[in-house]
Amino acid sequence: MDNQTIQSENLFDEPEDVGDYHLLRNLVQARRQSGRKATSVLYDIARLSWKTKRVIDPEFYFKHRLFDLAESDTKAMYGYLDPIAMVKLNKSINFDRQSLSAIDNKTYLEHILRAEGLPVVKTLAILSENKLSPSKGCSSVEEAVTFFRNCNDYPIFGKPNQSSRSAGVTSVTKYDRESDTLTLENKGGISPKQFAEELFRAYGEFGYIFQSKLEPHDSLKPCCGNAIGCIRLLTLAEPDNIVPLYSVWKIPANGEIADNFWRSDNKVAAIDTNTGLIQRVQAGTGVQRTVELKDPISGIVFSGFQLPDWERLVKLGCEAAALFQHIPVLGWDIAMTQSGPVIVEGNTNPDHSLYQLAYGTGLASSEAGLRLRNSSDLRKSRRKKAVKEMKKKIRDNAKNKAKKAVTQGFDVSS
Repeated sequence: MDNQTIQSENLFDEPEDVGDYHLLRNLVQARRQSGRKATSVLYDIARLSWKTKRVIDPEFYFKHRLFDLAESDTKAMYGYLDPIAMVKLNKSINFDRQSLSAIDNKTYLEHILRAEGLPVVKTLAILSENKLSPSKGCSSVEEAVTFFRNCNDYPIFGKPNQSSRSAGVTSVTKYDRESDTLTLENKGGISPKQFAEELFRAYGEFGYIFQSKLEPHDSLKPCCGNAIGCIRLLTLAEPDNIVPLYSVWKIPANGEIADNFWRSDNKVAAIDTNTGLIQRVQAGTGVQRTVELKDPISGIVFSGFQLPDWERLVKLGCEAAALFQHIPVLGWDIAMTQSGPVIVEGNTNPDHSLYQLAYGTGLASSEAGLRLRNSSDLRKSRRKKAVKEMKKKIRDNAKNKAKKAVTQGFDVSS
């Protein structure tokens, strides 16, 4: 593409649904694939709503193919957590402290991890109306243009400072000085000035980060190309230890720039967290779901495939979690590079849908879900006890002051 040929609305990738959740079409497909009648499926959704005491979105039901379970294993169907239940579970453990955390701010998290000597992706520039970094901040279009023209680290990867699901990401492969053109992967050419203007328009308030683009481990390139497919490692801070609860590999299709599951042809894999061996790989969701046995391009057999540097990766996630034990449940995105695992970002409200899709089972029915529920119950009990003790202390203080006032003839000033 030539310079300035990209339309502004096509600059940033936005999440889209992987599957088709049109209710009537899904009812028809569920009948064809499982033999379930529409009335039976709608009854399942009503039962889920009654069980959770709120209206369940049919999209959730079809996304996880609960119509395969409802008749044969109702308990297994109830084991799946919908998005609202996931948020409630996370907050019951973290006590809303994630709103005060530096983890969800990518620049703050990088500084903390780097100060502790942990490998973390390198930030090259931060575009923001409010200069978020004295050394790397670009608070105007002119400063951003200067960065693009003088950067010696291409290719680089860009993403909003506060975002999730790889919304708004870009990959800049090179800058051509002669034509004054940036090349965006899978999109084409654009001038640094136009690109900077669009970035500030869309993300100037909260910031947009450019980081070094990591190169995946050689053993993963045949199925992922040059894109990084992060491991989502969920950690839980228990009273005496940091526990890696589960792990999922987000597999980008060859040619994609990011690994999130909503992107077409991307896959998600269940991992044996003890060994780093792949157990199950899924592409698509709902009536469009397929369980993959091998990569169609490289021919890599997924089942039993050993992920590289696994012990180092799990250790790295647990070391990072140990710095934030006041936020017990955390999701870490860790890249597998040729030089070893590198932390890309952390999440204080991790989406457990990845687990349910990759493992093909509900989180609440799993060992990981049981430990999360036990942690939630323990923290609720501690919080209830702390509140009870505080109330008792306030009452005792009031009684002592009243007693003192009486004994001193109501001379409360003494």
